[in-house]
Amino acid sequence: MILRNIQNVEEQYPKKYKNSNIKDLFIKPKPKLPAHIIALNSLEDLRLKRLIENGRVKEYYSEISEIIREYLFGRFYISAIEMTTDEILSEVENVKDISNDSISLLDYILKNSDLVKFAKFIPDSYVSDKCMKNSIEFVNQTKPIEIVEEKKERKEAENV
Repeated sequence: MILRNIQNVEEQYPKKYKNSNIKDLFIKPKPKLPAHIIALNSLEDLRLKRLIENGRVKEYYSEISEIIREYLFGRFYISAIEMTTDEILSEVENVKDISNDSISLLDYILKNSDLVKFAKFIPDSYVSDKCMKNSIEFVNQTKPIEIVEEKKERKEAENV
């Protein structure tokens, strides 16, 4: 009886669902992580790869740039992946939630990344470390305020 009902249900669904398992259609997808958590995790993974120490400077800066561009898309819906650095900066200036300090951090990150990727600039370790710190700081400064307040409330509740 149950098998017959499943077959009837499968017949009712469009062809695109015919090859999929019927049980998969009713399972809730896992919720997506917020853009700032994805970006911070990606930056930490990049730091742990130690690309600078292995001489893969161009790859390091390409990944930093890509992480920040994806964060801008995920957080502010700016299609930064397809834009040049100047286009991104002009678009970011129009966003109310981003302060001038954050814009200057973004400017430093993207312009140094462009120098390494396109002008074959080889920065010293200080500049590389500063780019990573600026990236983390940029994400932390521009993440949604509600989430920061919720974390403070949880910490205060745990301390009591």
